[in-house]
Amino acid sequence: MNRELLFVASILVAALSFGCDRVQEGLRGLGATTDSTNETVEDEDSPVPRVDYCVVQNERVPLTREIPGRTVASQVAQVRPRVEGIVQKRLFEEGSFVEEGDVLYEIESNVYRANYEKAEANLDELARRRDRAALLKDKLATSQEEYESSLYAFKQAKAEFDLAALDLNYCQIKAPISGIIGFSTITVGALVASGQEQELATIQCVDPIYVDVNVSAAALAEAKLQGANDYLKGAKVELLLEDGSKYPESGTIRRADNAFQEDVGTIALRAEFPNPDGIVLPGAFVRAIVEEGVREDGKTIPQRALFRDPKGAPYVWVVREDSIVERRSIVSERVVDGKALVDSGLEKGERVVVEGSQYVSEGVAVNAVELSEENDSNSEI
Repeated sequence: MNRELLFVASILVAALSFGCDRVQEGLRGLGATTDSTNETVEDEDSPVPRVDYCVVQNERVPLTREIPGRTVASQVAQVRPRVEGIVQKRLFEEGSFVEEGDVLYEIESNVYRANYEKAEANLDELARRRDRAALLKDKLATSQEEYESSLYAFKQAKAEFDLAALDLNYCQIKAPISGIIGFSTITVGALVASGQEQELATIQCVDPIYVDVNVSAAALAEAKLQGANDYLKGAKVELLLEDGSKYPESGTIRRADNAFQEDVGTIALRAEFPNPDGIVLPGAFVRAIVEEGVREDGKTIPQRALFRDPKGAPYVWVVREDSIVERRSIVSERVVDGKALVDSGLEKGERVVVEGSQYVSEGVAVNAVELSEENDSNSEI
């Protein structure tokens, strides 16, 4: 019995000894070793992590700001009748483009034409009387009073004739402006009248088209600091449509609202864009990219080189001359063309980690390689 227990114990000791050797061998395979106290220590031959960096340079950086906005027709006209009558014809297609002066509706004109012809006949008769009275006055065959009476009667008839002509002309309801006409609110056979509340249709001019945006007081102040003195007027604007595509035409800021909206801390700006093909329609939600100025000595880094701590403060990893990495807090308020614009915290010539940041920490030595344009473009694909 004792022999059996000794045999089992010897087997267990051999197994434990073999297991420890395998563990140590595994640790050595991972680039580590163990000291006499069985604590794991770093192998001096472990590889130094590689990082790719960019060199900070000063460059000319155009400053832009992307602002949500809404498109507005440059002119809006409500089509209304000037005389009373039954609508006999509608001469436009709803949603189509109409030119200023196009006939849109025709009102029954029989009564107005009769009034016009009556006023015309009366005007002709009184014109002859006026001429006869003037002739007799020259021959001293009539008094000055009779001549003036005939002249007054002629002028009164002329006014009545002009009114009759206007009423007859108003039987054709014409487009007051050029633009896109909406739905008709009445049909043929409807009775319309001058001064009625309901318009017959609405025309919106879309060339040019306006874009209204609201800019904060802080954005205005920052633009002034950047030298954008024409920010409120004349600044160049690009347009992103609702589907994210870029509108091919550029616009300009034309005017600012004369009232500051204190409740939201903004001021309204209006940009004007050419729209000859009618691509942009009123009421669309768009994004305006407003050119605010230029920073002549701006510093930019790739956006992916910028990190933020849990509080949102930006920082980067900088490679020192001795190839040691340090964490650097910076100030960066905006992104321009995919690059973070650095306001402070970095100087020209410093090296900022772009690739491999997951392998670094404060005080770590690295194998730093400058990021070429070709490698940079490949990493973004």
